[in-house]
Amino acid sequence: MKITGIETYSNTQLCFVYVNFDNGIQGLGQTAPFVADISAMVMYRQIAPVAIGMELFPGCNLQEIEAKVKNLLLDPMAPGGPGDLCEKIALNQYKHLGSHLFRTLSGLDTALWDALGKLLGKPVYSMLGKQKRPVAVYGSSMDRFLAVEEEAARMKKLYEEGYGAFKLHSAYPNGFNVDTGPERTERLLKAVREAIGDSELYLDVNGNYSVEYAISRFPLLKEFNVSILEEPCEYWEVERTREVYKAAKGTGIYVTGGEQDYMIPQWRAYCDPPAVDIVQPDINYIGGFSRSLWAANLSHAAGQLSTPHCANRSMLPVFSSHYLIVAENAFPFMEYSIEKEDWTDDVVMDESHKVVDGKYTPSDKAGWGVYINPDWLKKADHKVI
Repeated sequence: MKITGIETYSNTQLCFVYVNFDNGIQGLGQTAPFVADISAMVMYRQIAPVAIGMELFPGCNLQEIEAKVKNLLLDPMAPGGPGDLCEKIALNQYKHLGSHLFRTLSGLDTALWDALGKLLGKPVYSMLGKQKRPVAVYGSSMDRFLAVEEEAARMKKLYEEGYGAFKLHSAYPNGFNVDTGPERTERLLKAVREAIGDSELYLDVNGNYSVEYAISRFPLLKEFNVSILEEPCEYWEVERTREVYKAAKGTGIYVTGGEQDYMIPQWRAYCDPPAVDIVQPDINYIGGFSRSLWAANLSHAAGQLSTPHCANRSMLPVFSSHYLIVAENAFPFMEYSIEKEDWTDDVVMDESHKVVDGKYTPSDKAGWGVYINPDWLKKADHKVI
């Protein structure tokens, strides 16, 4: 399968990638959201000129490709696969190994996986030897300023709809031990715990805490049975997170992190020795599905669990659900945004792209099993490379 062309459809929020092959197959992927028009330019200027002409599993017949794809669960970067192609492109851009490159490469990598699924007539999870199953979600609030009473009310509604776990935000990203309102964390945890009974409750502070302050919050988290403290310290200061992780051992509080990271040494730092209990690769930030599987395997070997960062309803829940079906160390819940999202609603199309009774079940169609609303595509900026 040789790449003959790449197309992007983008606006400032979203960028979808279509990869065309010499056998007529077209794969669909997505770059990281937000300032996605920049990703479209990076694809056009830096990635596509290198990718066009590259081949997936050159010289292999259909049966051989099927066997090699199944093996990607164990070795996501194996020669000839999507991960291998994307790493070669990344190394070609060795002076630009920053966030925007990997945010854009995720669009190519996910499109390559979709194309392989269409070639083999199987969903991605099935290509990797797994069976379709519903994935439980946790209702993830992205709002740091919503009135405590309103937050508790909408969490109660989700609880009544079958959600079994919930995540809250209460602090400024990369802050200085400061809530977004007076004692917001205390008031929020109390109100939401009363609303959701014994359901799982998580707190994400987006790097707001110092090591000492994070540890000082443990009694409060224990009081309201908060089982996860996400990204307690600045994400680039892994040693600080490791100190919090060590202090939390035996408390029943799990420390999580990793959503922002894309460089391999940073991921090794999270896993060897462990700095968190649960790793959270964002499939669109880390550089794609292949690199996410690599992070899953690395963390599994370290005895950690994993679940993707999945903070919007673009194609990310699609990718994340397949990940949680195939990863050996999958956490029981997948993140799912509960916010009003005009920029994603009615964009990714398929009857499977929704939560029912607190669970998200991916499509059983080939590849990712979804398509993009033609009306959205008509309004997007279209580039052909």
